[in-house]
Amino acid sequence: MKTKPHFYVVLLLGIVIKGQVGINTTTPHPSALLDLNSSNKGLLLPRVPLLSTTDVATIPNPASGLMVYASQDSGSGNTAIQKDTLYKFDGIRWKALTTREELLTTDMPRIVAVGRKTTEEGCVGISNGWFNLNQRSNPSLISARGALTAPQDGYYMFSVRLTELMPASGQDLELGPYIRAKDLVTYTYRYRGNGNTSQIASILGTVYLMQGQTTPDFQWFLGNNTCTSSNFIRGQEVIWEYLGNPL
Repeated sequence: MKTKPHFYVVLLLGIVIKGQVGINTTTPHPSALLDLNSSNKGLLLPRVPLLSTTDVATIPNPASGLMVYASQDSGSGNTAIQKDTLYKFDGIRWKALTTREELLTTDMPRIVAVGRKTTEEGCVGISNGWFNLNQRSNPSLISARGALTAPQDGYYMFSVRLTELMPASGQDLELGPYIRAKDLVTYTYRYRGNGNTSQIASILGTVYLMQGQTTPDFQWFLGNNTCTSSNFIRGQEVIWEYLGNPL
């Protein structure tokens, strides 16, 4: 009688094994899906050459909460990627992770954009006008009218300075000149001094902005003052500083 060998193949299809994984430990923490244990090694995240903070092609369809280590500087403006930085995907864009220590160092606050007007222009027949910054540090972040497009979430401080050659009129504040960025700030001031002199007005304020959000433009008004041929709009300056995002 011949004996025939029988082979049994067990196919495990669609079976999901639920549990925890411990590396260098036999007792992974109950709250952890993956528990890494080492006294002389760390976790090495994937090095990814992201192209911008809106890049969803390098890693197709990234999941919210996905973390990577940027391997190169890429892009420009408010979507730029900084090399050697951790990024987390929030479902829309990649956001750089900032530590509390970084917020407390001398890196904060830091100037992100500056604009200046270095030319003089007349104002005969007009009572208001937009800021006109002919020199800008980064045109992709600051417009000619002083508006900022935020490169990242956080608090920003703006410093605005306007110089006009106007006579001291001594008018009431409600009739005086002012600077305005609609829904951001309005600042009224008086002309002072003797005769036709340089009148300087300065504003300092803060605002919270989301990445990619753009502020209103800055505008000057003469109030009830009249500009003659001997009066001029002189220097204009707008400085934006990033204060951080500690919350």
